Amino acid sequence: MSLLERIYFFHSRIHNSGFPNASELAAEFEVSTATAHRDINYLRDRLLAPLSFDQQKNGYYYTETGFSLPFEESSKIILFLGILTSIAEEAGLSELPEFDQLRNKLTSLVVPGHQYLEQYLHCEWVETEPVDHVTFMSIINALLEQKQLTVVYAQELHCLTNRTLDPLKLLHYQGRWYLYAWCYLRQSRRLFHLSRIQKA
Repeated sequence: MSLLERIYFFHSRIHNSGFPNASELAAEFEVSTATAHRDINYLRDRLLAPLSFDQQKNGYYYTETGFSLPFEESSKIILFLGILTSIAEEAGLSELPEFDQLRNKLTSLVVPGHQYLEQYLHCEWVETEPVDHVTFMSIINALLEQKQLTVVYAQELHCLTNRTLDPLKLLHYQGRWYLYAWCYLRQSRRLFHLSRIQKA
C-alpha cells in the first residue's frame, strides 16, 4: 500500500475520534513500526497536521478543528474523476479490471464512504462514436511506446485501406475519438476516426 493510502487511513481514524497510533497503522497495512512512525512524521511535518499524542488514550489527535488533507472532498478532483469515468464508459474501457480498480481506489481516497463518482456528475455528449477497446489499447500502446501502427481503415462505407501510421496524438472532440498521425500512404499528417479503424 502507498504512503498516500496510509496517510488517508490515519487521518480518517483521527477524524472518527479513534486515537490511532503507529502500532495500529503498522498492523493495518502490514508495514514496520518504523515505517508507520515515518508516515506520522510526514503527516505532521510535511502536511502540517496539528498532531498531538494523548498518553492516556495511547493515540494521536488533532489539536485544531478543520484540518484537511490535500484533495480531500475536493470538488475539482471529483469533477475530474467523474469526467474520467464518463470518457472511459464512452470509449468502452469502463469494464476493464484495471480501470475498475483505479476508480475504486481514487474514489476511496477522494470521497471516502462513496462507491461511485457518478452520483456527483453526469456527462453526456449529443453524439458519440463507440470505439473497440482492443483497438483503443493498441493505439494507446503505440503512442506510449512510440511505435509504428498498422491499421485497416474504413475511409468510406465498404472502402477499406491498409495504413502504416506514426501516431502523434490522441484527440477527443464532441464525443468522438481521433488519432492524429503521419500516414505513409498519403505522405502527410492526417486525422483518423477511431471508430472507423477496423483493426490495429
